[in-house]
Amino acid sequence: MIIGFDFDNTLIDYTNSFKKLVKKKKLVPEKFNKNKITIRNYLRKKNLENKWTILQGEIYGNAIMDAEIYDGVKNTFRYILQNNIKIKIVSHKTQYPYMGRKVDLRLSALKWIEKNILNQISNTNFSKSDIFFENTIKDKIKKIQELSCDIYVDDLPEILNLLPNKIQKILFSPISNDYKNYNYKVMQSWTEFKKIINLK
Repeated sequence: MIIGFDFDNTLIDYTNSFKKLVKKKKLVPEKFNKNKITIRNYLRKKNLENKWTILQGEIYGNAIMDAEIYDGVKNTFRYILQNNIKIKIVSHKTQYPYMGRKVDLRLSALKWIEKNILNQISNTNFSKSDIFFENTIKDKIKKIQELSCDIYVDDLPEILNLLPNKIQKILFSPISNDYKNYNYKVMQSWTEFKKIINLK
């Protein structure tokens, strides 16, 4: 069995990173500095889309080490590997930001994964060779299928909707579980993962 995982906002939680950087740059009033969505909506409403794009590039680049790993991810990965199941991380991530400083976003993500996952798990069955960054959503979908993933976990319904039905789809949605109309399971916390895939 092979289980694939998205990276951004699925394994890595940028909530505090956005808050910290936005506060430093004084981009939004304090009442709007709650999470990524409220920050984005405020900047867009003020016609500051460029500042939002640049902010994302910084968050996913130089500021990525301030981001946290979602609770339960490491235990989930250990559990999967102990059951001799392969892990693949497949992310839609361009190498450089669309705007702002030219920082290698893929290298930044790899450094974060090394520190927060690879160095914590130390399992020879999961390494850098199991991590893939794709330029487009189309390439991401293609790679998931090429890797023969049996299960795929993502925080975006639109990605899961593009996958063939032979792949079991799991939506990671820590904020809302209002996805009852979709034909896949919803996971609000990583502690639910074992029960959802039901290996035993």
